[in-house]
Parts: sequence; C-alpha cells; structure tokens
Amino acid sequence: MSQNTDRRRAIIIDSVKKLISLGLSDDEIIKNLKDVGISESEAHEILKEVKGVKQAEPEKEEQQKQVAEEPKEMESELMEKINARIDEIVKKTLEKEFAKQQALLESRIVFQTQKALSELSQKQKELEELLNARLEEIKKLNEEIKETQAKIEPMLKDREEFFSKLERMRNEAEEAAKHASELKESI
Repeated sequence: MSQNTDRRRAIIIDSVKKLISLGLSDDEIIKNLKDVGISESEAHEILKEVKGVKQAEPEKEEQQKQVAEEPKEMESELMEKINARIDEIVKKTLEKEFAKQQALLESRIVFQTQKALSELSQKQKELEELLNARLEEIKKLNEEIKETQAKIEPMLKDREEFFSKLERMRNEAEEAAKHASELKESI
C-alpha cells in the first residue's frame, strides 16, 4: 500500500470508530463508507479491522513513515467528506432522538391528562352521590315537616275555635255582668 492509502485508511478507521460509538449498525456504516467513495469490499475490511478481525498489517514503523509523508490536501478532503457524513449521521440521530422524546412527552401529557380527567370524574361522582344523599335527607325532613304541619293545623284550628268560643263567652259574661249591674241598679 502507498503512503496516501495508509493515511486515508487510518482516517477512515478513526471515523468508523466514531460511527460505531454512535451506535450505527454494520450495514449503516458500510452504506456510509460507500457514500464517501469506498468500495463495499474495502468497507467490510475496514469494519472487520476496527472490530478486531484485522488482516495482516505492515509493520508499525513503516506505516508511520507512510502516514507522515502523505499529502495534507488529500487528507483534508477526505476528512471533510467523512466529517460531513458524520455530521449528517449525528444530525439524523439527534432528529430521531428528538422525535422520540417529543412523542414520549406527548404521550406523558396524554396519560397525565387522562389520569386527571379520571380523577376529576371520580370526584364528580362522589360529589353527586353526596349531594343526592343530602337531597334525600332534605326531602325526608320536608315530608316530616309536612306531616307535623298536617298534625298541628287541626290543633291550631281547634285552638282558634277555642279562643273564639272563649272570647264569646267572655263577651257574654261581660254582657251578663252588665245586665246584672243594670238590674241591680233598677231594683
């Protein structure tokens, strides 16, 4: 392998490690590598290497020499592509997570609203039962008052008649006394 290829591969391996840490599946990683111009077979090799199933590597010293000599322009272009792809993946992941959190929040609101409505409905039923019980008590008291009133009314009528009779008798007694006084005077 040439120095450029080794440097490019080292950059790609670093980027694949980042994608793995983001929780992307192997298929997603391979698709992303293909999107930045890496062949499918090379993408599989890189993924195996990163995951620990490494193919034969050149000596580390030779690799370091080749990496140091690679042109910076190719490195920055590749880094830009990889970083742009990682940014896109992170953005999509964040959007999915945001949508998931939004749905979770909305469902919590719905559940809390339903719970509050249920509790409110239960309190309403309890209040209705209490009011109905009080209304029944008032109806019973009203019936008792009517019964007592029905019993008292004849007594009041009798009392009134008694007092009317008593008044007549008093008037008659006064008249009799007056008449007796007149008779006495005339005698």
